[in-house]
Amino acid sequence: VGESPTARCRWEGADGTLASASCGEACGDDCGGSDAPTPSPSPGTPVPTTSVECEDDPDWHGKFNSAHTCAYVAESPEPRCEWEGADGMLASVGCELACGGCDNPPSPTTVTQSPQPAPDCDDDPDWHGKFNAAHDCDYVAENWEVRCAWEDTAGTLASVACMKACGGC
Repeated sequence: VGESPTARCRWEGADGTLASASCGEACGDDCGGSDAPTPSPSPGTPVPTTSVECEDDPDWHGKFNSAHTCAYVAESPEPRCEWEGADGMLASVGCELACGGCDNPPSPTTVTQSPQPAPDCDDDPDWHGKFNAAHDCDYVAENWEVRCAWEDTAGTLASVACMKACGGC
């Protein structure tokens, strides 16, 4: 996190805790010397975070080509801001400036955890990502904010096939 705090302090862990909460010193906050874990909020609860200065992560690059940096994304942001980086972060997050995410004035940001699905909501058991058959709806649920934009070989988005995992029902 400390190597690129501008982008990485906004990452969310598997338990829903932001990196800025767990890595306070790297993110520029005084941790107060406490090693106590930060409790995770209940699902659907907004988590206020401190807004960071808008800039591109100098370490971000595309998943399949290290030459696809934020500068490359900026040349054609419409399709490229949806690309996934080598670390799993979307270009729209890592390349916030290149993707036009800096138009809003600085203000506190709210991150909301995935809502709990309705009991009759099901994921498609046959759906999987187009690059890996192991990337099913359960896998999508582990990082839904990024993976719900994935599609299968037929072009079906995870957000459509994995409604439960993506909080769509």
